[in-house]
Amino acid sequence: MLEDGSLVRHNKTGYEGLIDGQTSLRLWFTGNKECEFQYRVKFPNQDKRLIAPEEDLTLLKAPVIKPKRKYSSPPS
Repeated sequence: MLEDGSLVRHNKTGYEGLIDGQTSLRLWFTGNKECEFQYRVKFPNQDKRLIAPEEDLTLLKAPVIKPKRKYSSPPS
């Protein structure tokens, strides 16, 4: 399963973009219509998104996850 924000390349057409969620609207599916969902792929600096099944995508870079900062109370 690909995480939101992952950089991917489409294996057949070669476009690259970021995973921007999932869709279960089969009308938009571009591949196997038997799967539960396909990924929305967003193009950087654009509003354009395409739909692709996971088997058509290659992960180029996982999203950077910033660690949550822990705050401690000052000593009393």
